Amino acid sequence: MLERDVRILRKPDEVIPYVDDAQAAADRYKEALGFLPERAYKEAAYQGKLLIAIVEENNEFVYAGHLLHGGVFPHARIFQILTVPRFRRRGIGRLLVESIVRLVESLQFMSVIAKVADDLAANRFWEHLAFEVVHTKPGGRTTGRQINIRVRELDCPTLFKLVASAAQHSTLDLKLSSRLFNVSPIYVLDLNILYDLLKNRSNVEDVGRIVRASFNNLIRLAVTEEFIRELERTSNPSPTDPILELATRLPRLKSPPIEVLDQIVSELGGVLFSDEIITGRLRTQDQSDLVHLATAIYHKAAGFVTGEKAILRAGLALQSRYSLDVVGANEFANTIETSESEVSDVSAISGDQLLQGRRLHDIDMASVEAFLGRMKCSLQLIQELTANDPGRPRRRVFVTLDDSVVGFGSWEIPSANRPHVQAFLCADEDHAKAALATDYLIDLICRESFSDFPTQSSLRLLPRHMATKQVALAHGFRPLANESSSSDLQKISLGRAVTANSWASVRRQLGKGMSVELPETIPVFDSFEQTISIKSPTGQQLNIPLGELETLLSPTLFCLPGRSGAVVPIRRVYAADLVGGEKQLRMHASPEAVLLRERVYFSSPRTTGVFTRGIPILFYESARDGGSASVTATARVVRADLISRDGANEELFRRGVLDRKSLKRICLAKTAVATTIDNIMLLRTPVKLKRLRELGAIDGTNLVTARPLRAQQVIQIIDEGMT
Repeated sequence: MLERDVRILRKPDEVIPYVDDAQAAADRYKEALGFLPERAYKEAAYQGKLLIAIVEENNEFVYAGHLLHGGVFPHARIFQILTVPRFRRRGIGRLLVESIVRLVESLQFMSVIAKVADDLAANRFWEHLAFEVVHTKPGGRTTGRQINIRVRELDCPTLFKLVASAAQHSTLDLKLSSRLFNVSPIYVLDLNILYDLLKNRSNVEDVGRIVRASFNNLIRLAVTEEFIRELERTSNPSPTDPILELATRLPRLKSPPIEVLDQIVSELGGVLFSDEIITGRLRTQDQSDLVHLATAIYHKAAGFVTGEKAILRAGLALQSRYSLDVVGANEFANTIETSESEVSDVSAISGDQLLQGRRLHDIDMASVEAFLGRMKCSLQLIQELTANDPGRPRRRVFVTLDDSVVGFGSWEIPSANRPHVQAFLCADEDHAKAALATDYLIDLICRESFSDFPTQSSLRLLPRHMATKQVALAHGFRPLANESSSSDLQKISLGRAVTANSWASVRRQLGKGMSVELPETIPVFDSFEQTISIKSPTGQQLNIPLGELETLLSPTLFCLPGRSGAVVPIRRVYAADLVGGEKQLRMHASPEAVLLRERVYFSSPRTTGVFTRGIPILFYESARDGGSASVTATARVVRADLISRDGANEELFRRGVLDRKSLKRICLAKTAVATTIDNIMLLRTPVKLKRLRELGAIDGTNLVTARPLRAQQVIQIIDEGMT
């Protein structure tokens, strides 16, 4: 018998005559297939969810096997598949599976799921058909089996595919190496800072905050051997000096070898005290300060905390030449503490169901712990993820669908001196809304980057959670260098748009904090595909396309000289959901788009030529309905499609904030432009209409449609908006 002799039936009127045969065959193999009542087969047949394989035998067609499927969009499920023994090894099972794959793929499903007991030989069959085990779960109590959850991802532009598109186009990465996230940076204290604390001087509160941060392991404080020698020279020995007694018990950095010390001190003298050295008026105290700094530089300390004005004035030179941050007590105290910003709870309508992203409170603990238990997290991991350590504050966010937990994420809140985030995320990949939950949680982690400094995130996933990993890859997460199979991923997030004015600062921050080196000067824009030369932490020189680099460092935009853009109008009621920034409590649930990294902006067909792949766009919130009449946010164009207003793909509406009725109301033409955007970032300071007119970004009339912007206009608006 050849494959061409096999027919696969799906239409109800064709399938009904064979329902009894399918049920009888399944009942003979209840141990492997499970038991279903008669009505289940008939209902599946009437719904087109029962596929029947028939072959011609003795001039008539006979039942040879069946496949029963179902599921909820976008995940199809295979509940039963059976081939009659005498027809086995003839490819009938494969034909049945491929038939259902083609069917649901045409309907834009994301995946097909099959549950197979791990002790069945059928596992080999599923492996050959590219159904990968993503995790296991216990079977029934009587069997004691483990059930393999097998998934085959489909080749269609559905949610996971769209979310993961960036990861599929390229495997380029920054070759990030493993970092010791638990090791806090060392800051060296000058003697005057200790005096401020112990003698209760005016900035004693700031010094107290610094000491408190060290107790919480946000930083490590140390003194130099010269610190002790200086105290010994000035202390009152009768009977003992309490300041000296305290100082000798602080962590201490040894002085460098004398030849190294002399070389660094000589260099520093020319930076800090050139006039004094020339005139021969260098004081003993000045010489001591040079030894303090030389010791900090030799041990590669992160910074030096001082009140000495001469050292503070030389801060920029010490940073650029020796990568040593010199900070005063007040400045440092304000940077070591973590952000007080909160993640806002989100409610969105997905289909006809309510999907919520919520901060974890004590009242939610039991349901989240139960969810983590179902995901096979160890008790130790559950306790670690849900613990509330005031010294190391964490975000803890979970996603529910009608009060059933779908996903959970927990991550540290970074600070300027410790811009590293250890994060954990898991989602129930059997759940139809797992992709939404994952996309939302990973986007939150990426947005922990502030506009003042980048962050590096280490993301821990559960083993075999392949769909979750795909979403993380689309956000720019990558495995560590030489660890492509690991479920631990890393990513750097800039959290701001970069222009020529901020290039040097961003370059310095990436180099010192993440060991990633940008070019010394900002490149001139040539195309979205132009490569930018990056030096990785492993020392490799990488040439990464501009678009890929923005994804790897997202959210960010590189507003290179010559890179033009566009400004687009949006009403306040839609801006709140499309680009965010609404601070008032929402009375109604938002559309699904608020949970997604990629969103869709609809506009009239007249804007077809304005939106090209990769351009930066600026969102102007109109004054209508109480809007701010200013540019409030920026984003990047992923693609722009001219669509039929009435026949647009439902996926586009899921990613936008307009329904079909609203689109018809604002767009009278029969077509519309659907512009997919990502890297959405709010401006710190909205740029007002008056200023936009001064820059020529908007003319004398109000902005009613998208308008191209010259590169210099984009850069000026970004520079003013990011300050």
